[in-house]
Amino acid sequence: MDSYQTRIQKAKKAIAEAEYILLGGGAGISAAASILYSGKRFTENFAPSIRNFELHDMYMTGLSTFPAQEDKWGFWAKLIRHTRYEAGPARVYKDLYSLISEKHYFVLTTTVDSQFEMAGFSSDKVFEVQGNYGKLQCAIGCHDRIYSSEIPVMEMAESIVDYKIPLELVPKCPVCGGKMIPNIRNNKNFFQDEKFFELEALYKGFVLESMTKKRLYIGLGVDSEPLVILKQDDPIGFEQNNRNIISFHEGIHETVSALSK
Repeated sequence: MDSYQTRIQKAKKAIAEAEYILLGGGAGISAAASILYSGKRFTENFAPSIRNFELHDMYMTGLSTFPAQEDKWGFWAKLIRHTRYEAGPARVYKDLYSLISEKHYFVLTTTVDSQFEMAGFSSDKVFEVQGNYGKLQCAIGCHDRIYSSEIPVMEMAESIVDYKIPLELVPKCPVCGGKMIPNIRNNKNFFQDEKFFELEALYKGFVLESMTKKRLYIGLGVDSEPLVILKQDDPIGFEQNNRNIISFHEGIHETVSALSK
């Protein structure tokens, strides 16, 4: 097996020679950016909820059923504020941008925290297939619109007492008056708006345009996320002869830093 430095040099050469780059970003890149859903980040920020509801990590908590909407949004408001609105762009994302920004690129990602855009990636070149913490939707999808989460999330997070928000701040659908949820793919009612389908079309257009070019797929922490691995459910995916693949799941921060130098 080649040494680490040899692999880095080969990867640099592949990136330099590529005309089109498809970047697949999964949960591993968020972990490399210290956007973790367990451990110290979880226990320090959600201690009251952990005590009251015997929670184990933020990911499973997001799938949990809370006894009341005030409890649920006490958790979600703090999570979204911390992850989406206070985190700022992580170094690994900024290094990635400097690495491929001069190329024809497109990002296909299961991350939901807007780190790619915050680091400088163009919003019309980032397809977030799992949604985004920055948006809210009707829980039953009663109408075809999604809403910015920033103002309600910040207001809720500022009003948390112990582990819950005031009842009057619980988000309500402006159409049916029912519950609202984050616009992320963790239930059957995940709503895909017009922008979602525009980005899907842009992704497919990028793939078709790259068919006769030198192209490269870079996979970051996507080993267990089939939605983002070359979009395998898509018959026009990157599985063609004129492409190279760089994929790594550990040491992402260090490797991206080495590649960008």
